[in-house]
This record gives sequence, C-alpha cells and structure tokens, in this order.
Amino acid sequence: MAIECYFNNVGVPKKAHFWEEIYFGLTFEQDPRPRCSLILGDGFTQSFLASQGLKDKIRLSLDCHFPPPDELMYVPVKEDRFEKSEIFDRNKWPNLYNFWEASNKLSGRSFYMSLPENRINPHIEMEKLTYNTSSLGFELRCYLWHFFRSQHYEFMSHKGSFDLNKWEWLEPFKIFLSEFALGISSFNYDLLVEFLLEYYFRSLVIPHDLGKEDEYLRRPSDSIALYKLHGSISYYIETGMNVIGGYNANPWLTGVNFSYNSIGNVNLGINYKMDSFPEFPDIVPPGHYGDDKLNPRSTVLSLSKCHIEASRLIVFCGLSAEEPDTDEIKGLVDKISMDALVIHVGLECDRQNKLAQLLLARGLKSTFLLPSDLSSISEVIGKEIPLYRNWSKSNKV
Repeated sequence: MAIECYFNNVGVPKKAHFWEEIYFGLTFEQDPRPRCSLILGDGFTQSFLASQGLKDKIRLSLDCHFPPPDELMYVPVKEDRFEKSEIFDRNKWPNLYNFWEASNKLSGRSFYMSLPENRINPHIEMEKLTYNTSSLGFELRCYLWHFFRSQHYEFMSHKGSFDLNKWEWLEPFKIFLSEFALGISSFNYDLLVEFLLEYYFRSLVIPHDLGKEDEYLRRPSDSIALYKLHGSISYYIETGMNVIGGYNANPWLTGVNFSYNSIGNVNLGINYKMDSFPEFPDIVPPGHYGDDKLNPRSTVLSLSKCHIEASRLIVFCGLSAEEPDTDEIKGLVDKISMDALVIHVGLECDRQNKLAQLLLARGLKSTFLLPSDLSSISEVIGKEIPLYRNWSKSNKV
C-alpha cells in the first residue's frame, strides 16, 4: 500500500511553559553563577554502566548496533504485528537487513560509513517536513528507536539497585549543579543523564530543541538545559500526520509519502513510558545520513553553541570525535572561549584522540583526566574558577 500526503499544514496550539506559572525566583539569564557546558558521548554512559556492573548486560556502543547482542529482544508496542522475539531480522527490517547483508555484514562504524548519504527530509531548507516511511533512512531511525528502547527497559529494571557512590561522576555533578549554570550537550539517544538528574538529583531538566533562545532564558535558574544534538528515543512530537489507522505500530512497513508538510508550534516533551511508537523517531543516525531532526525549525544545535560560547567551564566526556562526527564536534570546539577552562575526560587511549587534536589545533589548553582522577576535579576547577565549596552540603544524593 502506498499513500501520498501532500501540502498538509499542521498547527499545534502553543502551550505556556509551566515554569512561567509556578516559578517566581531567578531566571536563567539572571543567574550570577558562571556557565558550564558538559558535552557527552557514549563513553559517559559506559562509565556509569561499568560502575554499576552492567557494562556486559546493557551494550549501547556503536559496535553493538549491527548485529545487536543475541540477548537483546524486540519489545512490542501497542497494536504491534510482531511479538517479543529477536530484534534484528529480515521480517522486521526488510530494507535495513538486506542492505546490511549486501555490505557483507559490516559492523559498527564501518557499517554506518557504508550507508548512502541521502537526506530523509530533502525540503528542510523550506521548513517543510518531507519523508517516505519505506525509505532506508526512515527504517534505520525506527530500528535505532527500538534498539535503544529495549536497552532502556533493561536499564530501568536495575534502577532500584543503583549505588551512585560507586560512580566517579557523583562528586563532579554535585559541583556542576551547585556552582554553575549547567547546560548539557549530549550525542546519546539513551536517557541516562536525564534520568539521573531527575530521579537522583531532583533537578528540573528542560529539553532544548524547538524553541527560541529567549524563551528558555526565562526558565528557572536552577534548571538544567539539555541539548540532545542527535535526538532522543523519548521525544514525542505530535504532528497530526498519523492518517493511517493502525500503521503507527510498524510504519516503516507501510510505504507512505509525506510531502511539504508544515509544522507549527510543536511542543517537545520527555516521555519515559514509550509504550507507543512515535510518528517519527527524532533520531539522527551516526554519520548524519539525513542530518535533519524531525522539525525543520529545530534550533538545538545553535542553542547548544550559544551555551558553549558563554561557558566558563567546558567538560568533555566519552567523545572520540572520529568520523563521521568530526566536523560537527569541531563546530562545537570552535565556539569555546579561549579563556574557558577545558577538561577532557576519557580513557588512557583517548589522550591523543581526534577530540584532543581538535582542542590542540584550536589553541585551547585542556586538562586530561581519567575517570579515576575525577575525585580531584574540584581542585582542578578551583585553580581557575573560584568555588563556594558548599556543594558537599547542598547536593546530597
């Protein structure tokens, strides 16, 4: 079945930000604390999983996407035609599976580099949303949504046994949350950082993607700005284009062309339940093959750069900056102030990685820390940026 949907104008009534009604303290733009930008890659997630003994149970890294771990199962959504079963097979992902076989079953970064560079939304410059549900690009996004969703369910099944005292980042986060106006730029689809901030640190997390900067400057000063640069499995955006009854469960098997759709006043939220499939997985696959997010008006990258440019402290964790992401990460590095304190956290093999080379080429002096060195981060920061040093009392977890 092939259905064509052209020239649809979708408008969602704009909602007032809830903090405008309930919060009467300092706003973010009035916050006297220096800004901090925490820029995260997969290594950040791996660090937490390793600290909790889960690194072999929850495998999210690039090398595990194709083929996925044998134990990872497909978890059905509402009205799903598939039962719980292996997650990656030809029946569920016909285009993707056939392409993977034709590539001689390449894995990890090599497979992503072999994908064709066709944009999923060719009319993004016109601020229109155009895509085909039976395309390889759309199917890839659907697969990644299910892959990370299944891993998320496994992650949440362990939440009652987490011991944050074993996590190297516990004390640094107490400093970031107390001493700085914090913005987090994450390349990860998983929900680890937002879950920890909300569940353990009781922080208000504000996702930045579709609004203008001046809207978010009015948010509470003690909230956390979250920039999901490659999207998230938890983002659900109502476009009003789900016109086919029942197709929402497995839309990549249907074959629908959405062309020249205009989206106005889309509201972005975080939904941890994920019991239904989103109309469009807001995921930018590694390699940027279709480097547009769902909404053509997305400002997440520019907002992230604004926060980085204004930050006194920049902390990188778990980023290699290898291809195909080198240019995008270089764009962030280029926004760092020459007066900023830059900390690069990684494994021993990361001391001279591509990110380290980008920082050096920019002329930025950075301090490299191993995860085991994070206990000394307050001294590293304190040499350049005065701290109130009240974080150990005010941020109990």
